[in-house]
Amino acid sequence: MAALVDRESRRFGELGLRSAILSDERWLEKLSLEPLLLRMPLVRHQQQLTIGQAPETWTSGTPPPKPDSRAVRLVRYRKRKGLARDR
Repeated sequence: MAALVDRESRRFGELGLRSAILSDERWLEKLSLEPLLLRMPLVRHQQQLTIGQAPETWTSGTPPPKPDSRAVRLVRYRKRKGLARDR
């Protein structure tokens, strides 16, 4: 879960989360309500996901690491709550 949260973002500070100790479930809820807290970019290729800048993974020809199951749960949570964005 920690990999998904951009602790350096302005919004993180505005919400006073610097000293927050939240469960993974609470972080998922917080991230679904405050997408500016997500570390970007989230790059998906088929069933794989990279979080943040990972140019060595994108250009190496090797697949990125398997997605964190918590990231997958975040996407499913957003879909259930009707917060998913269709492109």
